[in-house]
Amino acid sequence: LAVVLGGLSVATALGSPVGTWIGGTFDWRVVFWLIAGLGAVATAAVAATVPDVRLPQAPNLRARLSPLADRAVLAALVTQALTFSAGYTLYTYLGPALGGATGGSAGKLTAVIWVWGLAAVVGIVVAGRLTDRYGPRAMIFLGIAGIAASVALTPLADLTFPGALVWAAVWSVMAWPVTMGQQHRVITAAPASA
Repeated sequence: LAVVLGGLSVATALGSPVGTWIGGTFDWRVVFWLIAGLGAVATAAVAATVPDVRLPQAPNLRARLSPLADRAVLAALVTQALTFSAGYTLYTYLGPALGGATGGSAGKLTAVIWVWGLAAVVGIVVAGRLTDRYGPRAMIFLGIAGIAASVALTPLADLTFPGALVWAAVWSVMAWPVTMGQQHRVITAAPASA
């Protein structure tokens, strides 16, 4: 799981700070045009290189949604949705939330996001190992507690730039145990649908 989720953390580590810097240096529209261009290139590459996969019979919508009837799967997904909502809502408004610490500087905000992304890569590796060692339940509680504490400490992170950097690293590392634990929980609850 850590390898699969690692793609998301690496993409975040690279894409978010680069996009923030480009948006701050040029214009936010440039970032979206670049993303659209990269998406087109990726689509063409997949179309040209990935062979067709023929399944015996594609599952219908009812079969795809059937794992939601399992309370364990539904509980994991609802918990994950709420946890992500808390963390990523703040991430969306990171610029204004840390305006005091960054002084409105796109360069400083880029540095905060870069630290967040690098810590995400570390977090996913550590979360994978800790989930194997302590189990998903412990990691879910650790992650939720870490995210809640990080969100609550945002006003303190906004006081100084070095404080914002440390806060971003801790917040990012703490975000991944819950993700890893929840994925493990869902796969264990409905392995045939994983």
